[in-house]
Formats: sequence, C-alpha cells, structure tokens
Amino acid sequence: MPFAPMEPILSRSLPRDPAYVYQVKWDGVRLLADVAPDGVRLWSKKGVDVTLAFPELVAALKPLGQRRRWLDGEAVVLNGEGRPSFADVVRRIRVRHADKAQGYARTLPARYAVFDCLRDGEAVLFAQPWEVRQEYLHNLIPVNSEVLFAVETFADGMALWTRVVARGEEGVVAKRRHGLYVPGKRHGDWVKVKASREGVFAVVGLVEHIGRIRSVLLAERTADGAWAYVGRVASGLSERERRLLASGTAHLVTESPPFRGAVERQRGERVRWLIPRLAVCVQYREKTPDGRLRHPKLVGFVVPPADWTGDGEGQ
Repeated sequence: MPFAPMEPILSRSLPRDPAYVYQVKWDGVRLLADVAPDGVRLWSKKGVDVTLAFPELVAALKPLGQRRRWLDGEAVVLNGEGRPSFADVVRRIRVRHADKAQGYARTLPARYAVFDCLRDGEAVLFAQPWEVRQEYLHNLIPVNSEVLFAVETFADGMALWTRVVARGEEGVVAKRRHGLYVPGKRHGDWVKVKASREGVFAVVGLVEHIGRIRSVLLAERTADGAWAYVGRVASGLSERERRLLASGTAHLVTESPPFRGAVERQRGERVRWLIPRLAVCVQYREKTPDGRLRHPKLVGFVVPPADWTGDGEGQ
C-alpha cells in the first residue's frame, strides 16, 4: 500500500468556519489507488490488495498512468434509484475470483468517487494544502468518465447538510482549505458528521452472555400487523439499563419470538424472549436489503405506540 489513509474525526456538528469546505460523505468503501506506467493497484483502507475485485475501476484508471499517481476516494455501487448501496459495494470488495469480479462489473458496476490526489509524478503532495491537492485532482480526473469522478465541494456546509438529510445520504465531511494530508491519522482538519434516521422499535429479546445483558433484539410492526425482526443493538445501552432489563422483565418472558425466522447468535449467547411491550428509540444509518438496522444506537426507552397490543406471542 503506498500510504495509510488519513481519517476524519467524528463530530455531532459541522464547523461553521470559512476556513472549511464541505463534501458529501459517499456511502461506499475507502479505496486507495496506486496508478503507474506498469499498472494499477487498488487497496482497502486496511491495506488489503483489492485490485482483482474492481476490474472496471482498473480499466478506467489505467489511462492516467503516464506517470505515477496516488489517489484517495471511495468505491461506490449505485442501486436502481441512483443511490449508493453499501451492501452491494461490500459484496464487490469481498470478491477474490476474477470471473466473479467480471460478472459483478456488469451487474453491479462500481464507480470511484475520488476526493484527494497525493502524488502526481515526482510531486508527492502530503505536505501541500488541500486546495493545491484539489487542483491536481481536478486536472487529472476526466470530466466525461462514467466510472471516475471528483467529489464535489461546497462552500455552504449547512445548505449541504440540509440536502444530505433530505435525501437520506450518509453524511458530510468538512475539510480545512489549508489542511495537509496526515497519513494514518485521525485529524481535525477533516471533520465528519453522520446523518442518521430514528425509529421506535419493540424490545423482543435480551441477549445474555456470562450473566450479563450483551444486547437487545428489536422488531417492528409491519403493514399487516405482524412483527418483523430488525436486528440487535448494544451501542448506547448503559450498564444501569442492562441491570434493569435483567432484573425487571420476568413478567414479559415468553417461550418464542413474535416473528418468524432465525436470529444469529454468537457462541455462548443465550436469548431471553420477551412479549413486545418495551419500546426504544434507535438511531440508525439505514436498513439493509434484508431489513436489518445498520449502525444502530439506542437513544432511550420511550412509551410504546398505541397500536401495540402487547400480545405478540410466537407465530
């Protein structure tokens, strides 16, 4: 791998400072490109060579290899609505066989959202300000490419944030105009704010491990009044809440879940099923194609909606 990627710090709010510019955080996987006269290599942010997984990106980057270039960005796969699909791009990056990768290049084509240029020939750009690196980047990426594009930059962070939230996009990254690229570090010159959704879900199970509540299992009402499993949440669950759940839910225990289908369990875990009478507010990024909450975080316990009957014994 030519360099370790710089990472943004995570914040709850965007900096309101003219020293920063703002970009959409694409919902993809981080991808570093080493483009050279003798070929193209692609790397994940953990240093795994994933060149084989993205033949269409290699083909698009190859014409840029008149001299060595290092690029930083995100591989994204768009769904039928033109929105990034994280599940699909993860499926792509995990491919280890050339035939399968070529098939996915036709059925789940990827694009490379490039947001930084760290080398252009003999010019190594880590110590150059972001604005200078952007000049190199925009002079490099062809404007008519269907596969490569430079991530757009905005001066008004709050207007961009409003658009991102309205469209259900992943978030916004603020970058200091004069900031340098610090390889392998989280640095305040880049600030990331995630856009999240909220929902109210029923607690339908407690996952216990070695005598402690590890997480809670969640379900939601469907249009026909049935319950559907949406996953588990542990983030945001305090020790006090874990103790209260362990000691104060005996009256809700039931033998089976209120939904059909199996629930994934890790070794040593035991599930205590509950009648769905406890409600929690959960923040999450999105729902996966199989209906699971992605990146869930418990906000707090709330009053259950009026349409919950609480009789959800196993179906």
